[in-house]
Amino acid sequence: MSDFERISMDPAKTPDIDRKAVQSMEPTPQKKRQRAEVAPVPPEKQLRILLVEDEEISQEVAMRVLRRRGHAIKSAASGQQALDLWKEHRDHLDIIVTDISMPDMGGVELAQQIRVLEAEGSSRIPIVAMTANAMKGDTDRYLAAGMDSYVAKPIRPIDFLGMIEDLVATGECSPAPASPQETVESEKSVCRVEDVLAAYDQDLLFVGEIVDLFFELYREEFPRIQAALDQQDLPVLAQRVHRVKSSIGNLKGEAMRAAAEALEYQARAGEQAGLDQLVAKLDAEFQRVKPVLEGIVRGEFTP
Repeated sequence: MSDFERISMDPAKTPDIDRKAVQSMEPTPQKKRQRAEVAPVPPEKQLRILLVEDEEISQEVAMRVLRRRGHAIKSAASGQQALDLWKEHRDHLDIIVTDISMPDMGGVELAQQIRVLEAEGSSRIPIVAMTANAMKGDTDRYLAAGMDSYVAKPIRPIDFLGMIEDLVATGECSPAPASPQETVESEKSVCRVEDVLAAYDQDLLFVGEIVDLFFELYREEFPRIQAALDQQDLPVLAQRVHRVKSSIGNLKGEAMRAAAEALEYQARAGEQAGLDQLVAKLDAEFQRVKPVLEGIVRGEFTP
């Protein structure tokens, strides 16, 4: 498994983080017990995983969960790149975990192409969809394309790991649910600070990196969202908003995620009326969550 990537975090990437705050974030005994539940597996149970995800934050989060478990990873940022990697390493992979929405080749098409090529003589590899769209109609389509199961985003590490490990070991598993999201609009929080810290084992350095990546992504994507709105290009608008929605979901920004979800839904439905207000709502929620995220990485909140 030496040819597989094992990602390491570089604290130098987060120079603005208060190191004293990092030292003060010693986990409680309860949180230490939670960490033990996802302790590394023994070498004989380590998996060789092809992870396919074009959105950088979701990729970083998934890779971190898998790496801490001890699994080896090859990563791809597009369906075509993943197909090429599978062709090259098909005899040395245990499972594929793939995002659904990608610009060049989505996860459904990737699974379909792999199943066709396997029929020519390759052994069958388990394929898991990783998606923010876990409605029944969507999941039925994933299974019909030849996928074996799905994990809803944002991922819950213990359920995510248990699902893929069971699938490889037994060929059977239950879909992994998403991290809990508030459903009552009035209860949606700007950002659930405790959940952000708990999701990343109180690792302020890693949270800081994810926050930096999110800010960078939003600076890039919001002008593209505005341009797509001006041009009335609703498919592109939905695609850009989907990236923002996926990213803020990893940081527990429920109100902004809800705003992005409403905008994406209406754009995909082709409904032009009211989109400008929804775009304005998205940016307003970003302006609300931004100082909270900045406060987390400065150590202004404690577990």
